[in-house]
Amino acid sequence: MEVIPPGTCVNPYAAYDILRRIKTAADIVIPLHEPSFATGAPIGRI
Repeated sequence: MEVIPPGTCVNPYAAYDILRRIKTAADIVIPLHEPSFATGAPIGRI
């Protein structure tokens, strides 16, 4: 498998296709549920 869809999803086939599309389109993926990004501060700025 090129990617692994999440274990809890309604349509695993659609999730697989979406993850493949993201893998080819994005260099960096930041999950929205990552606690370290929850502050709302700009990412990559000092």
